[in-house]
Amino acid sequence: MIKESMLKNINSAKEKHIYWVEQANNLSFESFKDNEELIHNTISHFGEWLYTDGSKLSVSASTKHLIKRVEEHHNQLNDIYIDIYKIFCVLPTKRNILHKIATLNSKDITTLEKQMVTRKLKHLNLYSNQIISTLDIIEDRVKNLPNSEIKKIC
Repeated sequence: MIKESMLKNINSAKEKHIYWVEQANNLSFESFKDNEELIHNTISHFGEWLYTDGSKLSVSASTKHLIKRVEEHHNQLNDIYIDIYKIFCVLPTKRNILHKIATLNSKDITTLEKQMVTRKLKHLNLYSNQIISTLDIIEDRVKNLPNSEIKKIC
């Protein structure tokens, strides 16, 4: 993987992450309730990058600790999203299609839960900002990596 390709992958990962966070922030209680895709938006294209191309950056001493930091923030962000998911959705033990349709969001959202979601979204955004700023540092480090380090990563 050449340096330019690595930088392009980092930027693409950032864009995918930003898009995912925007989707989470744009959720209203009604949209979450009425949109099966948003409810199950657990596929993180950023996470795919982090555990494939991003993990290759762990080889370099200059980016290893930064990738670890991104991974920690990413895990915290996912935990928050799961908490939000639990608030919005009834999680029946048996989820066949008929049961899923019949019970989807039969739970009323309380004012307290709405406030909890608002707080959780603030934390989600804090972790997201930390991910983006760490990716910016990684990007700068990759720009300055000598070719010998690039070869180790690839």
